[in-house]
Amino acid sequence: MPIRDLIKETCEDLINLYHGHPARTKFCFPSSRLSEQEARFCFAASVERGKVYRYAVETPTRYKYRFKGKGSRRAQTDLSLWSLDCKNQLINIEFKANNPSYNNIDKDIQKLLKETPEAVWFHLLLNANAGTFPTLAQKFTVAVDKHSKICLKVDPTWKKKILFVVCSVVKGVGMAGELSLLANVTDIKVFFDDGATLLLNPHLRTKGNWQVLVP
Repeated sequence: MPIRDLIKETCEDLINLYHGHPARTKFCFPSSRLSEQEARFCFAASVERGKVYRYAVETPTRYKYRFKGKGSRRAQTDLSLWSLDCKNQLINIEFKANNPSYNNIDKDIQKLLKETPEAVWFHLLLNANAGTFPTLAQKFTVAVDKHSKICLKVDPTWKKKILFVVCSVVKGVGMAGELSLLANVTDIKVFFDDGATLLLNPHLRTKGNWQVLVP
């Protein structure tokens, strides 16, 4: 099952669970709680149903990081997808919900960009209005631009893409967009502006590099 199919299933389950509709998983939402854990467990359930990947949670990073204080140490990736023989780490996925702080976004963008596996950012939203995604986009833009430049300075041959996923359970929309991190800051801003437009107008189905997966 390709990664976009896993993402589509996960968004469908999250939306259905929130609205009390049947889903493919036995997972349930406790009261009105909405956090990154709901997204991570629903995604893991989709992997379990598939036949393409195995997965690990809180996977130790290859490189060491210093996020605060003195000294650096290995960090953890929320969830990683592996080959069926568990020999190759293929995709790293970070999950976030609602409107986290810039520092919270910055450290996980840094890990996704620096580590070798392909990168996915899965963002779960309760709802979305005209200000929701632009607020997040400002934080994404600063973090992506900052760490792309650092990675290129260390290794001029570096290149990377991040598949950004946004799932709004109240709106019933799941969408994904792929961003090449060799883009300049203007291109990055355009990418997120396109995402904001599509989230508010999912009937368009596509906008720039973004595509609506659900409904």
